[in-house]
Amino acid sequence: LGSADSQTNRLKHRRHRRCGVEDPDLTIADAALAAALLDARLRQHHRVTPSAVAASALAAGLLALLLGSSAGAGNVVPWLLALAAALAVRMAVRQAHDARRQDHPRWLRRYRVAFLLHGLVWAALPLALGAALPHDSADMLLIILMAMIGGSLVASAFDRPAALLFTTPVVTALLPRLLGSEAQFGLAVAVLLFVLVMLLAASRSFVAMHSAVSAQLLTTERAAEAESARRALADQHHLLSQLMRTTSQGYWFIDTEG
Repeated sequence: LGSADSQTNRLKHRRHRRCGVEDPDLTIADAALAAALLDARLRQHHRVTPSAVAASALAAGLLALLLGSSAGAGNVVPWLLALAAALAVRMAVRQAHDARRQDHPRWLRRYRVAFLLHGLVWAALPLALGAALPHDSADMLLIILMAMIGGSLVASAFDRPAALLFTTPVVTALLPRLLGSEAQFGLAVAVLLFVLVMLLAASRSFVAMHSAVSAQLLTTERAAEAESARRALADQHHLLSQLMRTTSQGYWFIDTEG
């Protein structure tokens, strides 16, 4: 009995590894759902990375253009180089994943690390510019950072940890700047409310994706079961036909009316 249980556990672990699932306590159905969700997340990461990189580069270029020669603008060039490196990392992860074509949790972790690096670079922007920005430039900085936060939460709603890894550093760096001035306290509250609303919207999008993946998996399983039943019936019909053609016995068929 112990040997049979051990063999069953090994088979279950092998199925989980084929599905790209690392938790051995999941049932086969849960493992299949987790694998389908992993595949959906990786496909979405692969799809949205180029547009996210382009949007970030465009926002950075617009910010550098608007800052011009204002106070603190001299620190923009090193920050732009850091941002270029972070964007290059995101594209490198995508290209490596595209070359390997593997649906494994390690690729999801790599995408998330790239998200974190990207968020840390944007979080460093308020520190790089300092507190001596003109009022108009400070307002523009806030608008661009809020756009990056909102865009990240919407574009990466399919992977909430990745969205939070980008958003949390940016919000953490932005709030002290706003809370340091009594005149901007209301603006800080507005920023928090905006982030909360975007998080709720992202959560709803994730729930919708989860439901869609579950429904698709159920449809696929039912189609596979129907195909298996059809093949079993065809095999039985073929076996019966062969038996009838090759046997030397005679048969009488009687229906329900005799």
